[in-house]
Amino acid sequence: MTSLNSSASVRTSRRPWIMLVVLTLLTVIGMTVVLPVLPFVVLQYVSNENDLAVWVGILEAVNGLCAFLVAPFLGRLSDRFGRRPVIIVAAFGAAFAMTLFGIGGAIWVLLLARVIQGLTAGDLPALFAYLADITPPEQRAKRFGMLGALSGIGTMIGPALGGLLAAVSIQLPVFITAGVSLTVAILSIFLLPESHRRENRITAIALRDVQPFAVFTEAFGRKELRGLLIGFGLLVLPFGFFVNNFTVMAYDSIQWGPTAVGLLTA
Repeated sequence: MTSLNSSASVRTSRRPWIMLVVLTLLTVIGMTVVLPVLPFVVLQYVSNENDLAVWVGILEAVNGLCAFLVAPFLGRLSDRFGRRPVIIVAAFGAAFAMTLFGIGGAIWVLLLARVIQGLTAGDLPALFAYLADITPPEQRAKRFGMLGALSGIGTMIGPALGGLLAAVSIQLPVFITAGVSLTVAILSIFLLPESHRRENRITAIALRDVQPFAVFTEAFGRKELRGLLIGFGLLVLPFGFFVNNFTVMAYDSIQWGPTAVGLLTA
């Protein structure tokens, strides 16, 4: 009865929704603060400037690959143990990874940092699952739209902030990102109630459920999802090209620095 009452209070209280808004905005800002400066950080550790685009691509591809491989596992963990632990672990992982990236010292350190961040990249999926938990079905479209709009606002604020901070130090936006992730973790520990009811949690995690290619195939096998997934892929792929290559192109072609890149991206 206590579990049912606490779950109901999470659904009806406004605090979880307010915390979700704050955490989503902070998470997106933290993710995008580094966009204008990442190639300039990498530039410090490559022996040949002509290899910059290749290394930026490798670092981001490794990060994305690790996130892809671990996403089903983190999702099932949140189904088994709740959303809150995954959000907290992901935020601490991002804080540690970005601190390591900021310290740098060699290209392999940057690569290790991107691997760690990819393997703990479960914060946004868990936040959106949290939203589904606390929102009645008739309000979900509205609230998902609001979080999408907040993500857009965060994507404007982050690069501008990163570009302006880069005028002080190239590493500063990276450490700011680590600080934002740490803030998300601390706020989640003290202010974010668990949303996933115990009676709705799975009791075991099957091996098939954590295999990313099996999950991918299953998702595309559902006719009602296939068109949405294809459309989403067509949106995400060119955006990924832009994010990973625009800063390098601006630096190579017109010698722009991170501040100009950050402001234009915003």
